[in-house]
Amino acid sequence: MGRKMRICFVGYNANTNGSVMNTTRRQAEHLANSGHEVLLISNREATWDTVTYLDPGNDSETRKLSYIVNGIFRRLPKSLSAIDIREYYMQSRFVNRIENLFLSSELLQKCDGIVCCQHFVTFALSKIRKQFGIPYVLVAHGDIFTHPRKAFPIAVRRFYQRAARHAYQNADLLVAVSSSLAKRAVELGRCESTVEVIANGIDVGELGEQPNVVRQDRGATHLLYVGRLSPEKNVSCLLKALVRLKDLNIVTTIVGEGPERKRLEAAAQHAKINSVTFVGYVHRKGLASYYANCDIVVLPSLTEAQPVTTLEAGIASRPIIAADVGGVADVVKNRVTGVLYSSDSVSELENAIRELATDSALRYKMGVNARAAVEDYRWPNVLSRFCSAIEKTF
Repeated sequence: MGRKMRICFVGYNANTNGSVMNTTRRQAEHLANSGHEVLLISNREATWDTVTYLDPGNDSETRKLSYIVNGIFRRLPKSLSAIDIREYYMQSRFVNRIENLFLSSELLQKCDGIVCCQHFVTFALSKIRKQFGIPYVLVAHGDIFTHPRKAFPIAVRRFYQRAARHAYQNADLLVAVSSSLAKRAVELGRCESTVEVIANGIDVGELGEQPNVVRQDRGATHLLYVGRLSPEKNVSCLLKALVRLKDLNIVTTIVGEGPERKRLEAAAQHAKINSVTFVGYVHRKGLASYYANCDIVVLPSLTEAQPVTTLEAGIASRPIIAADVGGVADVVKNRVTGVLYSSDSVSELENAIRELATDSALRYKMGVNARAAVEDYRWPNVLSRFCSAIEKTF
Protein backbone atom coordinates (compact mmCIF):
# COMPACT_ATOMS: atom_id res chain seq x y z
CA MET A 1 0.00 0.00 0.00
CA GLY A 2 1.13 3.57 -0.74
CA ARG A 3 -0.26 6.53 1.17
CA LYS A 4 -3.16 6.12 3.54
CA MET A 5 -6.37 7.42 1.97
CA ARG A 6 -9.83 8.39 3.14
CA ILE A 7 -12.34 6.57 0.93
CA CYS A 8 -16.11 6.97 1.10
CA PHE A 9 -18.53 4.27 -0.05
CA VAL A 10 -22.04 5.41 -0.97
CA GLY A 11 -24.80 2.81 -1.25
CA TYR A 12 -28.58 2.80 -1.19
CA ASN A 13 -29.94 0.15 1.22
CA ALA A 14 -26.46 -0.93 2.30
CA ASN A 15 -27.90 -3.20 4.99
CA THR A 16 -29.38 -5.69 2.50
CA ASN A 17 -27.98 -9.21 2.01
CA GLY A 18 -27.99 -9.46 -1.79
CA SER A 19 -24.90 -10.22 -3.86
CA VAL A 20 -24.29 -6.54 -4.78
CA MET A 21 -24.07 -5.31 -1.20
CA ASN A 22 -22.27 -8.45 -0.07
CA THR A 23 -19.55 -7.65 -2.62
CA THR A 24 -19.53 -3.94 -1.75
CA ARG A 25 -19.18 -4.69 1.95
CA ARG A 26 -16.22 -6.99 1.31
CA GLN A 27 -14.55 -4.33 -0.86
CA ALA A 28 -14.95 -1.66 1.82
CA GLU A 29 -13.72 -3.92 4.61
CA HIS A 30 -10.71 -5.03 2.56
CA LEU A 31 -9.66 -1.43 1.91
CA ALA A 32 -10.08 -0.64 5.62
CA ASN A 33 -8.04 -3.69 6.61
CA SER A 34 -5.37 -2.56 4.12
CA GLY A 35 -4.83 0.59 6.17
CA HIS A 36 -7.20 3.09 4.56
CA GLU A 37 -9.86 5.08 6.41
CA VAL A 38 -13.21 3.93 4.99
CA LEU A 39 -16.55 5.66 5.48
CA LEU A 40 -20.04 4.55 4.45
CA ILE A 41 -23.02 6.72 3.55
CA SER A 42 -26.37 4.96 3.21
CA ASN A 43 -30.03 5.62 3.87
CA ARG A 44 -30.00 2.48 6.06
CA GLU A 45 -27.46 1.93 8.80
CA ALA A 46 -25.16 -0.99 8.07
CA THR A 47 -22.60 -2.55 10.38
CA TRP A 48 -19.51 -3.26 8.29
CA ASP A 49 -16.32 -4.26 10.09
CA THR A 50 -13.74 -1.44 10.43
CA VAL A 51 -15.97 0.90 8.37
CA THR A 52 -17.49 4.09 9.84
CA TYR A 53 -21.17 4.68 9.02
CA LEU A 54 -22.37 8.24 8.37
CA ASP A 55 -26.09 9.03 8.46
CA PRO A 56 -27.03 11.38 5.59
CA GLY A 57 -29.90 12.75 7.65
CA ASN A 58 -33.38 13.59 6.51
CA ASP A 59 -34.45 17.20 6.19
CA SER A 60 -37.99 18.33 7.06
CA GLU A 61 -39.02 18.53 3.39
CA THR A 62 -37.86 14.95 2.75
CA ARG A 63 -39.62 13.67 5.89
CA LYS A 64 -42.87 15.38 4.89
CA LEU A 65 -42.76 14.15 1.30
CA SER A 66 -41.81 10.63 2.44
CA TYR A 67 -44.80 10.58 4.79
CA ILE A 68 -47.16 11.61 2.00
CA VAL A 69 -45.70 9.21 -0.57
CA ASN A 70 -45.67 6.28 1.86
CA GLY A 71 -49.30 6.98 2.66
CA ILE A 72 -50.19 6.90 -1.03
CA PHE A 73 -48.32 3.66 -1.70
CA ARG A 74 -49.91 1.91 1.25
CA ARG A 75 -53.23 2.36 -0.56
CA LEU A 76 -52.00 1.04 -3.90
CA PRO A 77 -52.03 -2.64 -4.90
CA LYS A 78 -48.79 -4.36 -3.95
CA SER A 79 -47.74 -4.74 -7.56
CA LEU A 80 -44.20 -4.71 -8.94
CA SER A 81 -44.91 -1.34 -10.60
CA ALA A 82 -46.00 0.31 -7.36
CA ILE A 83 -42.92 -0.96 -5.54
CA ASP A 84 -40.59 0.21 -8.29
CA ILE A 85 -42.14 3.69 -8.49
CA ARG A 86 -41.79 4.08 -4.74
CA GLU A 87 -38.14 3.01 -4.91
CA TYR A 88 -37.56 5.45 -7.77
CA TYR A 89 -38.86 8.27 -5.57
CA MET A 90 -36.81 7.24 -2.54
CA GLN A 91 -33.63 6.90 -4.60
CA SER A 92 -34.09 10.39 -6.02
CA ARG A 93 -34.38 11.80 -2.50
CA PHE A 94 -31.27 9.88 -1.43
CA VAL A 95 -29.26 11.63 -4.17
CA ASN A 96 -30.22 15.01 -2.69
CA ARG A 97 -29.25 13.88 0.81
CA ILE A 98 -25.79 12.79 -0.36
CA GLU A 99 -25.15 16.22 -1.86
CA ASN A 100 -26.31 17.99 1.30
CA LEU A 101 -24.14 15.82 3.54
CA PHE A 102 -20.98 16.61 1.56
CA LEU A 103 -21.80 20.33 1.58
CA SER A 104 -22.00 20.32 5.38
CA SER A 105 -19.11 17.96 6.23
CA GLU A 106 -15.45 18.99 6.17
CA LEU A 107 -14.55 15.36 6.86
CA LEU A 108 -16.16 14.24 3.59
CA GLN A 109 -14.83 17.20 1.61
CA LYS A 110 -11.31 15.92 2.38
CA CYS A 111 -11.97 12.43 1.00
CA ASP A 112 -9.47 11.09 -1.54
CA GLY A 113 -12.15 9.25 -3.47
CA ILE A 114 -15.67 7.82 -3.51
CA VAL A 115 -16.90 4.35 -4.50
CA CYS A 116 -20.49 3.55 -5.47
CA CYS A 117 -22.24 0.48 -6.85
CA GLN A 118 -25.45 2.04 -8.17
CA HIS A 119 -25.72 4.13 -11.32
CA PHE A 120 -28.16 6.75 -10.03
CA VAL A 121 -25.82 7.70 -7.17
CA THR A 122 -23.40 9.19 -9.71
CA PHE A 123 -25.82 12.10 -10.32
CA ALA A 124 -24.75 13.34 -6.87
CA LEU A 125 -21.11 12.28 -7.17
CA SER A 126 -20.55 14.24 -10.39
CA LYS A 127 -21.69 17.41 -8.64
CA ILE A 128 -19.49 16.64 -5.64
CA ARG A 129 -16.47 16.08 -7.89
CA LYS A 130 -17.10 19.39 -9.66
CA GLN A 131 -17.30 21.29 -6.36
CA PHE A 132 -14.64 19.54 -4.27
CA GLY A 133 -12.46 17.75 -6.84
CA ILE A 134 -13.13 14.28 -5.39
CA PRO A 135 -12.89 11.47 -8.01
CA TYR A 136 -15.27 8.53 -7.91
CA VAL A 137 -15.38 4.92 -9.02
CA LEU A 138 -18.47 3.07 -10.22
CA VAL A 139 -18.63 -0.68 -9.64
CA ALA A 140 -21.18 -1.92 -12.18
CA HIS A 141 -23.00 -5.14 -11.25
CA GLY A 142 -25.57 -4.84 -14.03
CA ASP A 143 -27.75 -2.31 -15.79
CA ILE A 144 -31.23 -1.75 -17.18
CA PHE A 145 -30.59 -2.31 -20.88
CA THR A 146 -31.08 -6.07 -21.05
CA HIS A 147 -34.05 -6.29 -18.68
CA PRO A 148 -37.44 -7.16 -20.19
CA ARG A 149 -39.47 -4.03 -20.87
CA LYS A 150 -42.31 -5.26 -18.67
CA ALA A 151 -39.96 -5.49 -15.68
CA PHE A 152 -40.22 -1.75 -14.90
CA PRO A 153 -42.76 1.06 -15.41
CA ILE A 154 -41.71 3.29 -18.32
CA ALA A 155 -40.80 6.30 -16.12
CA VAL A 156 -38.59 4.15 -13.89
CA ARG A 157 -36.99 2.44 -16.89
CA ARG A 158 -36.10 5.80 -18.46
CA PHE A 159 -34.64 7.03 -15.17
CA TYR A 160 -32.39 3.95 -14.89
CA GLN A 161 -31.34 4.24 -18.54
CA ARG A 162 -30.36 7.86 -18.07
CA ALA A 163 -28.55 7.01 -14.83
CA ALA A 164 -26.57 4.19 -16.47
CA ARG A 165 -25.47 6.35 -19.41
CA HIS A 166 -24.44 9.15 -17.07
CA ALA A 167 -22.51 6.77 -14.81
CA TYR A 168 -20.70 5.02 -17.65
CA GLN A 169 -19.66 8.29 -19.27
CA ASN A 170 -18.63 10.23 -16.15
CA ALA A 171 -17.03 7.95 -13.54
CA ASP A 172 -13.26 8.32 -13.18
CA LEU A 173 -12.96 4.53 -13.23
CA LEU A 174 -15.50 1.87 -14.15
CA VAL A 175 -15.11 -1.52 -12.49
CA ALA A 176 -17.35 -3.97 -14.37
CA VAL A 177 -18.08 -7.42 -12.96
CA SER A 178 -18.19 -8.95 -16.46
CA SER A 179 -16.76 -8.40 -19.93
CA SER A 180 -20.25 -7.90 -21.35
CA LEU A 181 -20.91 -4.95 -19.01
CA ALA A 182 -17.54 -3.43 -19.89
CA LYS A 183 -18.33 -3.76 -23.59
CA ARG A 184 -21.73 -2.09 -23.22
CA ALA A 185 -20.22 0.80 -21.27
CA VAL A 186 -17.72 1.41 -24.08
CA GLU A 187 -20.55 1.29 -26.64
CA LEU A 188 -22.31 3.99 -24.61
CA GLY A 189 -19.31 6.32 -24.66
CA ARG A 190 -16.91 4.97 -22.04
CA CYS A 191 -13.17 5.17 -22.74
CA GLU A 192 -11.92 1.58 -22.81
CA SER A 193 -8.67 2.45 -21.04
CA THR A 194 -10.61 3.48 -17.91
CA VAL A 195 -12.46 0.16 -17.52
CA GLU A 196 -11.37 -2.70 -15.28
CA VAL A 197 -13.13 -6.08 -15.38
CA ILE A 198 -13.09 -7.47 -11.84
CA ALA A 199 -15.58 -10.25 -11.20
CA ASN A 200 -17.51 -11.08 -8.06
CA GLY A 201 -15.76 -13.45 -5.71
CA ILE A 202 -16.71 -16.61 -3.88
CA ASP A 203 -16.13 -17.66 -0.28
CA VAL A 204 -15.47 -21.39 -0.23
CA GLY A 205 -16.23 -21.51 3.48
CA GLU A 206 -19.83 -20.41 2.95
CA LEU A 207 -20.65 -23.53 0.96
CA GLY A 208 -17.98 -25.84 2.31
CA GLU A 209 -15.65 -28.01 0.30
CA GLN A 210 -18.14 -30.20 -1.56
CA PRO A 211 -16.68 -33.53 -2.70
CA ASN A 212 -17.10 -34.13 -6.42
CA VAL A 213 -18.64 -37.57 -6.45
CA VAL A 214 -21.15 -39.17 -8.73
CA ARG A 215 -24.47 -38.83 -6.95
CA GLN A 216 -25.84 -42.07 -5.64
CA ASP A 217 -28.60 -43.41 -7.86
CA ARG A 218 -31.69 -42.12 -6.08
CA GLY A 219 -34.00 -43.00 -8.92
CA ALA A 220 -34.15 -39.38 -10.04
CA THR A 221 -31.98 -36.54 -11.35
CA HIS A 222 -32.08 -33.52 -9.05
CA LEU A 223 -32.11 -30.04 -10.62
CA LEU A 224 -31.53 -26.86 -8.63
CA TYR A 225 -32.37 -23.22 -9.37
CA VAL A 226 -31.12 -20.52 -6.97
CA GLY A 227 -32.09 -16.89 -7.51
CA ARG A 228 -34.74 -14.23 -7.41
CA LEU A 229 -38.15 -15.10 -8.81
CA SER A 230 -38.66 -12.13 -11.12
CA PRO A 231 -39.40 -11.75 -14.85
CA GLU A 232 -35.78 -11.42 -15.98
CA LYS A 233 -34.84 -14.70 -14.28
CA ASN A 234 -37.15 -16.52 -16.70
CA VAL A 235 -37.96 -19.48 -14.45
CA SER A 236 -41.08 -20.06 -16.57
CA CYS A 237 -38.75 -21.31 -19.34
CA LEU A 238 -37.48 -24.00 -16.98
CA LEU A 239 -41.04 -25.06 -16.14
CA LYS A 240 -41.89 -25.33 -19.83
CA ALA A 241 -38.84 -27.53 -20.39
CA LEU A 242 -39.83 -29.76 -17.47
CA VAL A 243 -43.24 -30.35 -19.06
CA ARG A 244 -41.41 -31.86 -22.04
CA LEU A 245 -39.23 -33.99 -19.77
CA LYS A 246 -41.97 -35.92 -18.02
CA ASP A 247 -40.61 -39.14 -19.52
CA LEU A 248 -37.57 -38.74 -17.23
CA ASN A 249 -37.54 -38.94 -13.46
CA ILE A 250 -36.50 -35.39 -12.60
CA VAL A 251 -36.88 -33.62 -9.25
CA THR A 252 -36.52 -29.83 -9.25
CA THR A 253 -35.91 -27.53 -6.30
CA ILE A 254 -36.42 -23.77 -6.75
CA VAL A 255 -34.73 -21.64 -4.09
CA GLY A 256 -35.59 -17.96 -3.98
CA GLU A 257 -38.29 -15.39 -3.44
CA GLY A 258 -39.78 -12.65 -5.59
CA PRO A 259 -42.86 -11.20 -7.27
CA GLU A 260 -43.19 -14.12 -9.71
CA ARG A 261 -43.42 -16.86 -7.09
CA LYS A 262 -47.21 -17.24 -6.92
CA ARG A 263 -47.56 -17.19 -10.70
CA LEU A 264 -44.82 -19.78 -11.13
CA GLU A 265 -46.30 -22.05 -8.46
CA ALA A 266 -49.68 -21.84 -10.18
CA ALA A 267 -48.08 -22.59 -13.57
CA ALA A 268 -46.32 -25.67 -12.18
CA GLN A 269 -49.53 -26.91 -10.62
CA HIS A 270 -51.54 -26.28 -13.79
CA ALA A 271 -48.95 -28.17 -15.87
CA LYS A 272 -49.05 -31.00 -13.29
CA ILE A 273 -45.31 -30.89 -12.70
CA ASN A 274 -45.49 -32.56 -9.31
CA SER A 275 -41.73 -32.87 -8.90
CA VAL A 276 -41.12 -29.11 -8.47
CA THR A 277 -40.66 -27.71 -4.96
CA PHE A 278 -40.53 -23.99 -4.16
CA VAL A 279 -38.67 -23.50 -0.88
CA GLY A 280 -38.50 -19.67 -0.76
CA TYR A 281 -35.57 -17.62 0.50
CA VAL A 282 -32.58 -19.46 1.97
CA HIS A 283 -29.69 -17.66 3.66
CA ARG A 284 -26.35 -18.08 1.91
CA LYS A 285 -24.97 -20.34 4.63
CA GLY A 286 -27.99 -22.58 4.21
CA LEU A 287 -27.41 -23.09 0.49
CA ALA A 288 -24.65 -25.68 0.97
CA SER A 289 -27.03 -28.58 1.47
CA TYR A 290 -29.05 -27.69 -1.62
CA TYR A 291 -25.96 -27.65 -3.83
CA ALA A 292 -24.65 -30.84 -2.22
CA ASN A 293 -27.89 -32.69 -2.93
CA CYS A 294 -28.38 -31.63 -6.54
CA ASP A 295 -26.98 -33.13 -9.73
CA ILE A 296 -27.32 -30.10 -12.05
CA VAL A 297 -27.70 -26.36 -11.47
CA VAL A 298 -29.94 -24.49 -13.93
CA LEU A 299 -29.87 -20.75 -14.67
CA PRO A 300 -32.45 -19.76 -17.33
CA SER A 301 -32.11 -15.95 -17.00
CA LEU A 302 -32.83 -13.50 -19.79
CA THR A 303 -30.17 -11.16 -18.41
CA GLU A 304 -27.23 -11.52 -16.04
CA ALA A 305 -24.11 -9.52 -15.31
CA GLN A 306 -21.95 -12.06 -13.51
CA PRO A 307 -24.21 -14.34 -11.46
CA VAL A 308 -22.85 -15.70 -8.18
CA THR A 309 -24.84 -18.89 -8.83
CA THR A 310 -22.28 -19.89 -11.47
CA LEU A 311 -19.50 -19.63 -8.87
CA GLU A 312 -21.49 -21.47 -6.21
CA ALA A 313 -22.15 -24.33 -8.62
CA GLY A 314 -18.43 -24.53 -9.35
CA ILE A 315 -17.45 -24.59 -5.68
CA ALA A 316 -19.94 -27.44 -5.20
CA SER A 317 -18.47 -29.27 -8.23
CA ARG A 318 -21.78 -29.25 -10.04
CA PRO A 319 -22.25 -28.67 -13.79
CA ILE A 320 -24.48 -25.76 -14.72
CA ILE A 321 -26.92 -25.36 -17.58
CA ALA A 322 -27.31 -21.64 -18.29
CA ALA A 323 -28.70 -19.26 -20.87
CA ASP A 324 -25.83 -17.63 -22.75
CA VAL A 325 -26.48 -14.04 -21.66
CA GLY A 326 -24.38 -11.22 -20.22
CA GLY A 327 -21.34 -12.36 -18.29
CA VAL A 328 -22.40 -15.99 -17.84
CA ALA A 329 -19.87 -17.19 -20.44
CA ASP A 330 -17.05 -15.53 -18.45
CA VAL A 331 -17.45 -18.34 -15.92
CA VAL A 332 -19.37 -21.14 -17.65
CA LYS A 333 -17.39 -22.71 -20.50
CA ASN A 334 -19.70 -24.49 -22.90
CA ARG A 335 -19.23 -28.26 -22.99
CA VAL A 336 -16.43 -27.90 -20.41
CA THR A 337 -17.94 -26.75 -17.11
CA GLY A 338 -21.55 -26.90 -18.22
CA VAL A 339 -23.87 -26.25 -21.14
CA LEU A 340 -24.81 -22.87 -22.58
CA TYR A 341 -27.99 -22.52 -24.62
CA SER A 342 -29.74 -19.72 -26.51
CA SER A 343 -31.66 -17.43 -24.20
CA ASP A 344 -35.37 -18.26 -23.86
CA SER A 345 -35.10 -21.42 -26.02
CA VAL A 346 -37.24 -24.05 -24.32
CA SER A 347 -36.15 -26.77 -26.75
CA GLU A 348 -32.42 -26.12 -26.22
CA LEU A 349 -32.89 -26.08 -22.45
CA GLU A 350 -34.84 -29.33 -22.66
CA ASN A 351 -32.11 -30.99 -24.73
CA ALA A 352 -29.37 -29.83 -22.35
CA ILE A 353 -31.19 -31.16 -19.30
CA ARG A 354 -31.96 -34.43 -21.07
CA GLU A 355 -28.32 -34.92 -22.02
CA LEU A 356 -26.89 -34.33 -18.57
CA ALA A 357 -29.71 -36.12 -16.77
CA THR A 358 -28.92 -39.30 -18.67
CA ASP A 359 -25.11 -39.12 -18.50
CA SER A 360 -23.65 -39.21 -14.99
CA ALA A 361 -20.09 -39.53 -16.32
CA LEU A 362 -20.44 -36.28 -18.25
CA ARG A 363 -21.88 -34.57 -15.18
CA TYR A 364 -18.90 -35.72 -13.13
CA LYS A 365 -16.38 -34.52 -15.72
CA MET A 366 -18.01 -31.10 -15.99
CA GLY A 367 -18.18 -30.86 -12.19
CA VAL A 368 -14.42 -31.45 -11.92
CA ASN A 369 -13.78 -28.75 -14.52
CA ALA A 370 -16.22 -26.33 -12.86
CA ARG A 371 -14.46 -26.70 -9.51
CA ALA A 372 -11.06 -25.94 -11.05
CA ALA A 373 -12.42 -22.96 -13.01
CA VAL A 374 -13.58 -21.01 -9.96
CA GLU A 375 -10.24 -21.07 -8.11
CA ASP A 376 -9.31 -17.64 -9.46
CA TYR A 377 -12.57 -16.22 -8.10
CA ARG A 378 -11.71 -16.72 -4.45
CA TRP A 379 -12.21 -13.45 -2.54
CA PRO A 380 -8.53 -12.80 -1.66
CA ASN A 381 -7.62 -12.82 -5.37
CA VAL A 382 -10.57 -10.64 -6.40
CA LEU A 383 -10.19 -8.11 -3.57
CA SER A 384 -6.47 -7.73 -4.18
CA ARG A 385 -7.19 -6.69 -7.77
CA PHE A 386 -9.91 -4.29 -6.62
CA CYS A 387 -7.67 -2.66 -4.02
CA SER A 388 -4.92 -2.11 -6.60
CA ALA A 389 -7.38 -0.48 -9.01
CA ILE A 390 -8.67 1.87 -6.32
CA GLU A 391 -5.21 2.86 -5.12
CA LYS A 392 -4.10 3.68 -8.68
CA THR A 393 -7.23 5.79 -9.31
CA PHE A 394 -7.26 7.83 -6.07
